[in-house]
Amino acid sequence: MFHSDASLKFGANGLAIDEKGNLYTGIMEDGTIFKTAMDKDNNKLTTTLFAKGFIATDGMAWDKRTNKLYVADLFANAVYSVDSQGNTVELAKNGDTDGKDGQLDAPAEVIVRGKQVIATNFDAVFDSPKMVNTTADAPSTLSVIDIK
Repeated sequence: MFHSDASLKFGANGLAIDEKGNLYTGIMEDGTIFKTAMDKDNNKLTTTLFAKGFIATDGMAWDKRTNKLYVADLFANAVYSVDSQGNTVELAKNGDTDGKDGQLDAPAEVIVRGKQVIATNFDAVFDSPKMVNTTADAPSTLSVIDIK
């Protein structure tokens, strides 16, 4: 069971599984990711704080090629990579934009395709001073971020 500060009214948001069967759970309103280790029968062994420092974690995806977790931060207009040790690297981040030029516009989900992270831009605005986006606008877009 996860607990959060209830500031955004979202709680757990974003799940991914690595090649070893570890489960990663984003706690959106706390800007954290927890790692749950499982045994061979998928029974929980431990759950530990894996990464923190985000504003509002949303969608995430594990990429076995890079051995990294890729995370959308809806409120920060950002996408990050997190290595298997929990070290975070900012891949893309920008201010309030409409996303027409390919920039992030409240990214909600990410997928890894080859050597790219593709983020869907939710373009949402919530009543929170933590959110970069101030206006919802058309169109909703995709952002493409090259990775090595």
